[in-house]
Amino acid sequence: MAVLLDVSTWEGRDRAAEENHQAVQTVLAGYGWRIVNLPAGTSIASVWQDAANRGRYALNPAGGAA
Repeated sequence: MAVLLDVSTWEGRDRAAEENHQAVQTVLAGYGWRIVNLPAGTSIASVWQDAANRGRYALNPAGGAA
């Protein structure tokens, strides 16, 4: 399980940060990790619950429900 911090949502959109986030997510998924994205303003408890109820991705790469 990996909680992937979506730092681009903390300080405004940054194209480089978004691309890096996507690349890290792709690498982790390639190694079989279950991934949840944690954007600004979201509690870890809420994404942890999503992770328990979903497949490989708790959230899709765009941040919406899988």
